[in-house]
Amino acid sequence: MSTTSQFASSTIPETRLPQKVENIAHKLSSGHISLQAGRIPREIESLRRFNLARPIFRLPVELLCDIFTISIQDSTHSRRVIRPTPSASATSATDPTLLGQVCSCWRNAALNLPNLWSTIYIEDAAKSHVFLTQLWLQRAAGQPLNLTILHARDPFSAYQILAAFVAHCHLWKKVNMMLPLDLIPELWKLLRPLNLRCDMLQSVYFLAQGAISDDFRVFDRKNPGWYRRYVGDIWSFFYSSASLRTVVWDGTFSEVSFKDSPFTQLTHVSLRPSENLDAEDMIGLMNLFPNLRSFHATISSPSAYSALKPCIPSTPIVFEYLDALHLWAETPISLTLSHVTLPCLRDLRISSASCQEPIVHLTILEILFRRSQCQLKTLVYEDSKSEQGLLEDLIVIPQLQTLNALKFEGKVFDSAILLFLRKKGSGMPVVMPVLQDVHLGRCDTTDGLLSSMVLSRSTILKEFIFGCKWYGPIDDERLSLYKASRKRHE
Repeated sequence: MSTTSQFASSTIPETRLPQKVENIAHKLSSGHISLQAGRIPREIESLRRFNLARPIFRLPVELLCDIFTISIQDSTHSRRVIRPTPSASATSATDPTLLGQVCSCWRNAALNLPNLWSTIYIEDAAKSHVFLTQLWLQRAAGQPLNLTILHARDPFSAYQILAAFVAHCHLWKKVNMMLPLDLIPELWKLLRPLNLRCDMLQSVYFLAQGAISDDFRVFDRKNPGWYRRYVGDIWSFFYSSASLRTVVWDGTFSEVSFKDSPFTQLTHVSLRPSENLDAEDMIGLMNLFPNLRSFHATISSPSAYSALKPCIPSTPIVFEYLDALHLWAETPISLTLSHVTLPCLRDLRISSASCQEPIVHLTILEILFRRSQCQLKTLVYEDSKSEQGLLEDLIVIPQLQTLNALKFEGKVFDSAILLFLRKKGSGMPVVMPVLQDVHLGRCDTTDGLLSSMVLSRSTILKEFIFGCKWYGPIDDERLSLYKASRKRHE
């Protein structure tokens, strides 16, 4: 039989079609198919019960919210990620939008936790950020806001984001803005209405960068400093907050940012000026802030700004609340340190920035510590030109015996390591007995000494770094075995 005839014999005769349709209709009406369909909701419900039985879905909502908060704020990742959506930080691995996509339970938890949405970090603003920024601000539901916008190569999108930020300025808690000159007049206009307030603002970093558009570049070259009026008014708006405690002054500050600053209410000041401020300037500047708790600055030479120079007092200025002092020095800073008393100092960081001589002499440090009677917890000293033997003199100073963390980027010799190895009758170290983190940068020591020091403090020491593998094969082997052993027991 041909293929054609086979096909013809297998087809339904036209006279039998009505009967076939009637049979199908009978099956539908009889519930044959409805039983199949009725099984689907039961299977869905069974799957839902199975999912709800899994541990992650049985967590109390309060605990789930805590996990979400920690996850969003996690900044342990070292790699910066420029995302097309807002995030919580430069290294944030997730955001509340992603958490809400896992399941309806997680989505409800995320939507009902406003603080998840109250921190917005945007780098390289783009069109994709605009709607989501507005959505995050809406979901923050009146929570204090931490807002960051850096580098805006798309000025139109950045403007829309700034407009959304300014509409919520009464909720600002922390603001970081790094904007091109093109946007400075626009931000100035957004902040002009007299009814705008930022009374909750506690911390601000604001920097005007170079122009993006060719027209603005040309205008900027022909009219240097044209933007200073706008920048000054913007800073004045920030200064209107009675809650303001922290400022970061970057770039030109003397004639703009610094003007009308609420000196007495500021407690945390970080200074990154384009002008050079020498050691004498720094004394005058610090003296303007009687309630300082943290001060970061660069000391340069020669000075390019003389208005701050004080009449050097005959007795050191007492900063009774200052507990963190970080100085980057391009010139010796002995003058500055000899004119301050810091009884609450806990964190001292001194770093040389290409200074061609020791940035401070040991005697000055000893007198500072003795005069202040402070109890340091962290000391960072980075100076490749430091005096020979400085470390062994530092580690026996009484005010440094409370150190938890020491970083010394200078020459380290056997004499210093031998001091670290000395023990009391009780077995406790003689010097720096509670030291937990140690970083020694340039160790010119006998092979085996560094590992002996680490092993002798193994019950206390949590972290040790010896820069650029200055140690030899004995230290290398013993420290590798120690690290492997500790890792197995973690």
